Amino acid sequence: MPRLRAWWQLALAGAASLTAPPADQVRADRDFDQLLRASVLYRSLHAGFDMARRAWSHALVGILAARIVAAWRPLPAAERLRSGSIAIAFAGATAGGLQLVGGREPFVWILPLSIAIFGVVGVVAARLAARS
Repeated sequence: MPRLRAWWQLALAGAASLTAPPADQVRADRDFDQLLRASVLYRSLHAGFDMARRAWSHALVGILAARIVAAWRPLPAAERLRSGSIAIAFAGATAGGLQLVGGREPFVWILPLSIAIFGVVGVVAARLAARS
């Protein structure tokens, strides 16, 4: 019976598409965008994000992160991959070590170890990319 109902729904959708006027998708998207931007929720979220963006640009961590990104961006792609992978590998190894020293939950070391391995694979991939 579900197959018959699916065919019936398909027939109804086909008939409706023949009789429905063509939709102007660009206009519908523009109208939806205007409605969304006029909503209280959107304006509240936008104001909150704007405030956070301004605060981030004046925060010490934000300034340091901007300097790191500015120094990192002009590097070749292989060097960026290598430095990012090293950071990932150290983060995973540190988290894994802390998990092993901390609680005695079983298998809590699997995710940090996986992240560390992912970082090591990235370092190897960067080395191969630098050669070619």
